[in-house]
Amino acid sequence: MSTPVRTLRNWPGPAASAILAGLTAFTYQVLLVRHFNVSVPFWDEWQSLIGTIARYRLYGFDLSWLFQQHLEHRIPVGRLYFLAIYLVFGEADQLALLVGHAVLMAIIAGLWVYALRRLGESWWLCGLSLVVLLSLSQHENILWGFQVEFYTLVLPVVMAVCAVAFA
Repeated sequence: MSTPVRTLRNWPGPAASAILAGLTAFTYQVLLVRHFNVSVPFWDEWQSLIGTIARYRLYGFDLSWLFQQHLEHRIPVGRLYFLAIYLVFGEADQLALLVGHAVLMAIIAGLWVYALRRLGESWWLCGLSLVVLLSLSQHENILWGFQVEFYTLVLPVVMAVCAVAFA
């Protein structure tokens, strides 16, 4: 029985690549938050973050409120996320929101790179896709707690690619 040949193309493996990508994404976003974060809610966050917590504390959880319109859109995922941060940390912590974003991006980056490596793509293509995924053009998503909606839109697409890779 022969051992598989390790070349630069198939090194590191999918799992190691996913862990490395996840750690890179998490570290990158936490460093950006550490450097550029403003610890006061910004713009829509007053109504969506603080308003969500205030409404929950006054009236409890209400399913119809979850889907109630916020300006020109509905934000049930964001409201659930804000509520989860409040229930875990006991306050409307802006820093916890942004570190939660970093965890979400780490999961997205890890799954994405794992799927690409499982599909046999080279490590340099995975690296280039991470550059696009973690681009500074997403600074609003990284630094604004309300933008969790955009992370949760990307996650199902990444999971669909992963399903193809696992098939």
